[in-house]
Amino acid sequence: VAGAAPGAPEASPISARVSLILIKFPAQSSSEKSILAAEIFELGEAGIVEVCRRLSPPGKADDSLARYALEAAGTYAMRPGGERDRIFYTQSIIKALKSSPDSDVKIFLIGRLQQAGGPECLEPLSRLLSDRRLADPAVQALLAIRAPGTDRALLKALRQPEGLNTVTLLQALGELR
Repeated sequence: VAGAAPGAPEASPISARVSLILIKFPAQSSSEKSILAAEIFELGEAGIVEVCRRLSPPGKADDSLARYALEAAGTYAMRPGGERDRIFYTQSIIKALKSSPDSDVKIFLIGRLQQAGGPECLEPLSRLLSDRRLADPAVQALLAIRAPGTDRALLKALRQPEGLNTVTLLQALGELR
């Protein structure tokens, strides 16, 4: 990169393009928000995952631009006729969710699945039901999505020998009825 310090790592083209989009957030109007979200989608899965990579635990760094961008992308994906983008978005978020080491970041990503998720989210969210910290947000996302098989996933988690999150799982099953 021109002007980079000698020995400094070069930014990837995707990383640089994501940076150029993120500095335009927060959008000043809903139409600008849609345009910026479309720009993120044009970068493909790598672009969405790169935005997710910029998320930080609370208090560690200001990741507000990445959060604005992911919320905008989720809204854009949910537009009428945007089913392909919705699935693409959720698959990218699932990939980022699997690779994130931080629980607070995972909770934010689960919220993005709650916003735009569909049946493709059942299995990845179900894997979080035995996690003491992530079970409640995962249950909330599953209840919002209501994919076929949600009740079976909750029952399976309830049968785990650890007995974690029993109240949360029972309440969710009651809400599904």
